[in-house]
Amino acid sequence: MAIQWVEQRGETDCVIACLAMVTGLPYDVVLDEFSAYWDIYHEEGVGDNAFYQYLSEKGYLVQTFKRVYEPTQHPRTPWPPAPFAPVHVLGVDYLGDEHGIVMDADGIVFDPYNEKKIGVYDYETVYEIVGIWKK
Repeated sequence: MAIQWVEQRGETDCVIACLAMVTGLPYDVVLDEFSAYWDIYHEEGVGDNAFYQYLSEKGYLVQTFKRVYEPTQHPRTPWPPAPFAPVHVLGVDYLGDEHGIVMDADGIVFDPYNEKKIGVYDYETVYEIVGIWKK
């Protein structure tokens, strides 16, 4: 899947831009589909439930790995894992804030904040990685 980079337009809309990259929809279309949600949560950004529900409604399947495996409370190793899906959305620490980025099957990162290509290891922390497949 060829990913087209999409720029975020504000401080908290990185996941809107990520969803545009994953689905191939224009940023404005994704934002419009989130309009009722965004009216309430624009200061926090898109939460996990809204993210997963949106992808499901668009015909995508997901598999999520978190940095810490909850049942044992142990960090996963190796971390982050190698790419395992056609496209991924990662939750990372960027300049002290949680931030969403996209990664393709080859490990190329598309950061909606910065068009410059960097690697996943350039981020201070990767909290989670979500593999995404089209049904």
